Amino acid sequence: GLADGGGSSLELRDPRADNANPGAWAASDESGKSPWQTITYRLVAGQTFGPTTWREFRLGLLDAGEVLVDDLSVLRDPDVAAQELIQNGSFGTAAKWRFLGTHRHSAVIDEPGNGGNKVLRIVADGGSDTRHNHLESTFVGNTALVNGQTYQVRFRARWIAGSNLLHSSAYYAKLARTTALDRPTLVGTPGAPNSRLQTNIGPTLSLLRHSPVLPAPNEAVQVSVVAADPDGLGALTLHATYNSAGSATFPMTDAGGGRFVASIPGRAAGSIVRFHVTAADALGASASAPAAGTASRALYQVADNQTTALSTHKLRLIMLDADRDFLLASPNLMSNERLGATVVYNDAEVFYDAGVRLRGSGAGRARDGDSYTGYNIGFPKDQLFRGVHGSVSIDRSGRAPAVRQQHEIFVKHMFTRAGMPGMYDDLVYFIAPRTIHTGTAEMMLAGYGAVFTESQFENGDRGSVFNLDITYDPNTTVDGNPESLKPPTPFQHLGTDIASLGADREQYRGPYEIRTGEARDDYSGLVAFCQTMSLPTAQLSQQIGNVMDVDEWLRYTALMTLCGIGDTFVSGGLQHNIRIYVPGDGIGVKALPWDMDFVFSAGATSPMLTAAGNLRRVIDLPQYKRLYWGHVHDLARTTFTTAYMNDWLQHYGSVVGQNFTGSSGYIAQRGAYALSQVPANIPFSVSTGGGGDFSVNATEAIVEGSGWVNIREFRLAGSDSPLAATWTSGSNWQLHVPLIPGPNNITVEALDFQGNVLHTYAAVITSTVTVPTPYEFLRVTELHYHPADPTGSELGVSIDDDDDDFEFIELRNIGSEALDIGGVAYTGGVTFTFSPG
Repeated sequence: GLADGGGSSLELRDPRADNANPGAWAASDESGKSPWQTITYRLVAGQTFGPTTWREFRLGLLDAGEVLVDDLSVLRDPDVAAQELIQNGSFGTAAKWRFLGTHRHSAVIDEPGNGGNKVLRIVADGGSDTRHNHLESTFVGNTALVNGQTYQVRFRARWIAGSNLLHSSAYYAKLARTTALDRPTLVGTPGAPNSRLQTNIGPTLSLLRHSPVLPAPNEAVQVSVVAADPDGLGALTLHATYNSAGSATFPMTDAGGGRFVASIPGRAAGSIVRFHVTAADALGASASAPAAGTASRALYQVADNQTTALSTHKLRLIMLDADRDFLLASPNLMSNERLGATVVYNDAEVFYDAGVRLRGSGAGRARDGDSYTGYNIGFPKDQLFRGVHGSVSIDRSGRAPAVRQQHEIFVKHMFTRAGMPGMYDDLVYFIAPRTIHTGTAEMMLAGYGAVFTESQFENGDRGSVFNLDITYDPNTTVDGNPESLKPPTPFQHLGTDIASLGADREQYRGPYEIRTGEARDDYSGLVAFCQTMSLPTAQLSQQIGNVMDVDEWLRYTALMTLCGIGDTFVSGGLQHNIRIYVPGDGIGVKALPWDMDFVFSAGATSPMLTAAGNLRRVIDLPQYKRLYWGHVHDLARTTFTTAYMNDWLQHYGSVVGQNFTGSSGYIAQRGAYALSQVPANIPFSVSTGGGGDFSVNATEAIVEGSGWVNIREFRLAGSDSPLAATWTSGSNWQLHVPLIPGPNNITVEALDFQGNVLHTYAAVITSTVTVPTPYEFLRVTELHYHPADPTGSELGVSIDDDDDDFEFIELRNIGSEALDIGGVAYTGGVTFTFSPG
């Protein structure tokens, strides 16, 4: 909300009201604190990636918020021709502008405080994108931009509330810029009356409930609410609307303890009733529950035949017919605006005023029809789902009933078993606003949102998740006029590999939509990652490990390939269906599996390495190729096995009444084939010193040998830290073993991918070094430089008070021998005093 990072503080509306009630509070009004500012920038037309169909200019906020815009201009060749391309940039009316999706409620209004001037009021309930959720206006005469020519963009803007990140661009990423508008640093009204202060806000209302949650046909429903007011209560009234067709009111009676009740007569099966309560205090001030009154969506539905005997959870989404029809109408299918609804979970827990939108790409929302239609449900901030989740997604994907099964659930289970980052989902019986959408579905919980990243990764609150996808941008209008609305299909398919698109983050914004970390809008780590992936092979080999968690990407690729999943990033170079986690420091970028609808679609004996493009270049690097096959070998023996998966196939299938055990045969055949493709076994051997004892005149020995792909790392026996190892080829390794002077009894262990010891190598390696180097024997554990007013008792030494230029250093011997300093042997720790000179 506006008081949760949206630029406002939280203010009390009425000090006399119940301060524990959320209705007594509101986000502070900061709309008068930010001045108008003029934004001007010049760019050369052109883009690194993207379609070029439309000749128009676009505006949009990157998250929910409100800004004012005026005097918009786009000039071609600003210093000479100065050709104006914007139609109605002064916003005398809303003509020539299309308000779409999350920005649908934008409007042209009188400028606050200056009624003689019209301005564009941009109101967004979510972020903008390239397809539908923004404001757009066709250039005058449908004029095309000329690549290589300079254009000047200029407008005035003023932040009002919420997000201050205003995106402006021509299509697709030409002339693109994101401007962080000024917003006040000091918010609220310290030392002055609150900006939201009211003399009397009326009663505070809480615990709105209806019972029974799922009434039987013709069964009356009781609605209750708790009301309180310092001035005493007047009348409370229950208002009911019958799915926008008729309404009634009912007086509420006092049931004791501040609770008031009234009943709505029974209705026919499947009927939907919208209700709210109004309450007055003794002075006539009134309030509503839910607070939005007639605009709210507190709903209940009379029981119908949409139910199940399965053991899975049930989730019922209730919408008014008008809202449902608007949501599913062709012009709005790509809209991310949330429409009001009520959610009922397991016929018991009720969430009023939830927000619903469709989920998925243009293929899932539009092209593939009802088989793929999925929903994203946002929950009230004061009533999170299962106490944690602000939203969930209902995934019904599948092109035919035989495919429309929840196979993804057990593939995601495999990823978790394999130690990979993966979503924690659940299975539900989804009761939809349109009955054709009712049935079993996956319920995606944390997804890869903030709940996921903050719990899975260190400093995950600073990281971002990006969605790499091909374009689904529409390429027609409803009537052929470029100034008309665009239907969601047909659309254009363009894609990019994980590759450099230059240094400008705006060129990445379309193909790499930011899905977690929107407020930070930090593309720096992603840009560095993509640029590194495009380096020549020699540089790629040296630098990719600095930005990419290569081991994780290899394991991700191996498991995706084992599962034979089609239509994903590793399926023959397809440039979509992957999400990418970029830590805040840009180090250790990870692959996140996404959209695995086509489980086991590749043949059981299809190739075991189908990745292409820059990812394939990384896998083919000598130091990583054997590691990839090591992951294949490990997964095909520990995770992708019938011994492990059969019980889970049975379990998940029983939850949704589907037969998943048929997949067992594929797992057996595919796993056996994968193992047959792993490079031939290389016996473990040590070549240095003939595998026996040897001497070196150094404090580090380089030990070389051979081994198979099942070796993941080496370590000294008794140590938890791996040794520095380099694989110089697919079978030859080189270790760096630290030594101390004299004989070293060394035992090296070779470990597999599960941490089991595969091989050991024991030898006495003698270091003939006679002069110790300090870093091998000394550890500085304390350093006091010019301590303030030191005393002898504090430091344990005698100090000449006339000389304050002492340094006190504690040196601790960590070698196996006594520390020899000046012919004196010391063991343990000792403090020395060094005088100047």
